[in-house]
Amino acid sequence: MVNISSPPAYFKDKESRKILVIFPDFGINGVKTLVNSLYSEGFEGYDIKKIGIWFDEIYKANGKEIVAKDREEKQKLKSLVKEDMEKYNPDIIHLHSYAIDKEILGFILNNYRDRTVYTVHSVVPYDDLNFLLDFGIDVKNNKELVRELVKKASLEENLEIAAEDVIRKYKIPSEAKTPIAIALYMIALQKELLNNSRYITYISPFVKEKIREIYGIEKGIIIPNGTDIFRKYEGIKERINRIAEEWKRNNNFSDKILILYTGRIVEDKGVLDLIKAFKELEDKDIVLYLSGSYTEEMREKIDKIVGKDGRIYIIDDPKGAPEDSLLATYIAADIVVYPSKHEPFGLVPIEAASLGKEVIVRYVDNLKTFVDEGIAEGFETKEELKEKLKEVINKVREFKKLAKKLAKYESPEDLEKANRYLQKKIEKMKYVRERYSIDKCREEYKKLYEQLIFEKSNSFS
Repeated sequence: MVNISSPPAYFKDKESRKILVIFPDFGINGVKTLVNSLYSEGFEGYDIKKIGIWFDEIYKANGKEIVAKDREEKQKLKSLVKEDMEKYNPDIIHLHSYAIDKEILGFILNNYRDRTVYTVHSVVPYDDLNFLLDFGIDVKNNKELVRELVKKASLEENLEIAAEDVIRKYKIPSEAKTPIAIALYMIALQKELLNNSRYITYISPFVKEKIREIYGIEKGIIIPNGTDIFRKYEGIKERINRIAEEWKRNNNFSDKILILYTGRIVEDKGVLDLIKAFKELEDKDIVLYLSGSYTEEMREKIDKIVGKDGRIYIIDDPKGAPEDSLLATYIAADIVVYPSKHEPFGLVPIEAASLGKEVIVRYVDNLKTFVDEGIAEGFETKEELKEKLKEVINKVREFKKLAKKLAKYESPEDLEKANRYLQKKIEKMKYVRERYSIDKCREEYKKLYEQLIFEKSNSFS
């Protein structure tokens, strides 16, 4: 919640202010989803321009996409980005990413420091250095190494030399030199933004606390992410329900309890743990389906675990997924499991909860918040996940039996049981739709923008 008073209303009567929104436009990621939802309806009194950047390799703006591969192309890309910014001359630059080339970032902070908002979606040393695991380096469980990396990370220093120092000090294999230099670069970019942005916002209390713990930064406010998926659903409910039911019927799932995982199908999201826990359940009336992108290597690992278990599916063919796939996939599901091993926010659990689904998450990072708020069930180990699946499956199964009985006759006891179940579901849905709506998120950012412009205006008066 942003704890600032709204500036005078006369700002709404002035000419439209310009906001340049920068986000990581690479592959499929939750930040892109959030940004697209946040700015889909615009902001009253503001002109919004969104640009996608991925370091010095990708630039998407004005309907064009530039992919730079060699040094000359990258230099042209950087020059174009700076030229476009100067032409637009934004009143506010809102960075939803640190993945920006240091030359571009330097240009932004040198010219627009007093109008820059940085939203922290992930904490580099905690969330984004998993590639170091390939070299036997686990930064999550080595606080001393993290402190060293943060200390040495600087855009002004030779990071190759800094990486060599780290390798010597911690007796790390020499082949890790380049990955460590990359990690230092990523940390340095985030440090630069944290130390120099006019405003910092965090997507969750967890992220704010991690930034304080790792970087020693205290300033900034929390504006939780939001979703509007439930609003989209309410507008086309009948069609989505029909599509979901037809999909279940065509796949012989109508009498099954459907368990869904949606997101990137990678090990770090805990997908293999989910599959292994599910396989240990002997129930014949349950189905697990995974929806998301994956590599061939990951598919091979999954196939090896799944074997001949006909209860586990991957939706990898667009023709095999429901039309309006994300919404219909959610609606078809009875239970949504999000077993991610680390998560700065977690959009999937709140999307699922806002649609009335039973939700199970790993009790870690910000996902703990959803468990503590009562909108999700939590687990820590694979064995606990198996037991939690049993518990929630039995709850869903019991309600489905009640529903069938009530379709034939009304028993006061059955009605009372069904009512209690539905009432809890309604309370969870209402809570999520109020606390985590994209409208609420948008209003909080608008207050922040108006405060920044108010301060900037007063500085010239």
